[in-house]
Amino acid sequence: MPRDSAVGQVDGFSADAMLPLTGVDGPDLQTAVYDIVTWATSATLLRRLMAAGDFPLREDAAAFRLFLQLVYRGAARPTEVAAAIETSRSNVARIGRRLEDAGLVARRPDPEDDRAVVLGLTEDGRVVGRRILDTGLRLFSPVLAGWSATDVATLQRLLLDLAGRLRTP
Repeated sequence: MPRDSAVGQVDGFSADAMLPLTGVDGPDLQTAVYDIVTWATSATLLRRLMAAGDFPLREDAAAFRLFLQLVYRGAARPTEVAAAIETSRSNVARIGRRLEDAGLVARRPDPEDDRAVVLGLTEDGRVVGRRILDTGLRLFSPVLAGWSATDVATLQRLLLDLAGRLRTP
């Protein structure tokens, strides 16, 4: 939330220095995207999804993040998942073992490279993943409760277009 422009000097900072660089004159696209990303990646939301979705490793946020990668992308090489969750391949191996021990994930030979493996959801993992996706929809649906079906459809179309453009260099 932008600071009031009447904020005075604090510890040698001018009133302008205390203001954010975007959204000062009211909401803008850049600030809105930042707010959405911040909300979607927050520890609070992560914990709510883990609890409400009955994730078996409830205290293991790293396992949940890796698990969500597999829910949304399907089976993937450990190196791909490591890059996505910003950790090392060896850490993905450790996290993957915890998910395997919980019966949620299995390692399989990579169909495109016999030397490599992929991590993928087991049948139990797919059940848990579906439950977490449904939980996410339940948690998010009140946000759009006052929107018309046309507005929701427009938002979906525009977000899908934006996501597609972000995936393509």
